[in-house]
Amino acid sequence: MVPTCWFLSPVLLVLNYGSYLLVPIPQVRVYGPSFTRLHVPWPVLSREAEFLKIKVPTKKSYDLKQEHGFSASLSEFWRKVNQPFQPNIPQPGHSTTKQLSHCFSRDKLHLFNIASKDTFFDNATRSRIVYEILRRTPCTRTCQSMGITTLIAKGVYDSAFPLHDGDYKVVGHSERNDRQLLHDEWARYGAFYKYQPVDLIRKYFGEKIGLYFAWLGVYTQLLIPASLVGIIVFCYGCYTVDMDVPSLEMCDKQQNFTMCPLCDGVCDYWHLSTACGTARASHLFDNPATVFFAIFMSLWGMY
Repeated sequence: MVPTCWFLSPVLLVLNYGSYLLVPIPQVRVYGPSFTRLHVPWPVLSREAEFLKIKVPTKKSYDLKQEHGFSASLSEFWRKVNQPFQPNIPQPGHSTTKQLSHCFSRDKLHLFNIASKDTFFDNATRSRIVYEILRRTPCTRTCQSMGITTLIAKGVYDSAFPLHDGDYKVVGHSERNDRQLLHDEWARYGAFYKYQPVDLIRKYFGEKIGLYFAWLGVYTQLLIPASLVGIIVFCYGCYTVDMDVPSLEMCDKQQNFTMCPLCDGVCDYWHLSTACGTARASHLFDNPATVFFAIFMSLWGMY
């Protein structure tokens, strides 16, 4: 079985759930922090998946609607243009078919494509099942409490977290695992120009994290028009800075405007021309075009 969770604990604790022993602990006295590795067998996984109504792919699939004519040509052209920005991640299955999903049921195992019981549930689903078990498991051996969160709050355990899927560095010419794919095609600065592998993020981290990064990607893409308009406004300020009348008057040393002291007692009189650089810099970001930019951002934020 693939381990799904590690727990850093100052004491060893055996947690039982139903008739299954989730954590086999040797009777050895441990001094200092110790790690407890948890894994869940297939009977517990299938039972909890049915209880949590986790949706998994079935053997039933259907064909997606194919585009024809001009729309198909336009889609093919757009796909070729975006090809350099796509992450290099293998796509299992045929792209024109989609599998139907259904809530897992132990009485309907024949409906699901179970090639191997060890890999049928991905790591994110396994970690979720382990967390749900530990969240509602009562502990009566050491204290009257409910769930791993309470045990962490009381200091029985220091922390609880899922394990990664192997090392993120590729060794030799072996096939890359999900973590290595995410590191090479997403979680590094060299892949900043590529689209996010949302499906792989969802598979590895779960639906909540996948939805968060999907929304973050859409929000970042929507900021592109706003950034382009902002650059145009800034360039307009650079082009008109030498024609700005207030800045020209402040930078004209011949007029020799003498200003009152900025404070009492200590500060002296000062010349307005000393603020020339500040006035020119403020015009770059505060010019007549910023009114249009403010209106644009108001409409952009609304829609």
